[in-house]
Amino acid sequence: MRLIGWLCVIGSGLSLVAGILVARDNMRVYRELCARGRLWACGRDGMPAFTTGAIIAVGLLAFGILILAIRRPRARRSDAYDPDDEQMRRIRRL
Repeated sequence: MRLIGWLCVIGSGLSLVAGILVARDNMRVYRELCARGRLWACGRDGMPAFTTGAIIAVGLLAFGILILAIRRPRARRSDAYDPDDEQMRRIRRL
């Protein structure tokens, strides 16, 4: 479980970086198309790719932190203090 949590936290950073890189490449391509006279490319930007990468990154980060915050239940020790057990011993002695 902890490995999955750490992979999600690392994956969130990679997703954000990938979104930034794709947005940067989109901006470069749209500028080239706009310079060649394609008017439909002049008004476009690379922000949808960045937004998608950011949303995925936030989701992965939240899930990873949630998984890392969950603790395994610990086994009860047999020598742990149990007040009910102590009371039962006193009753039996009487």
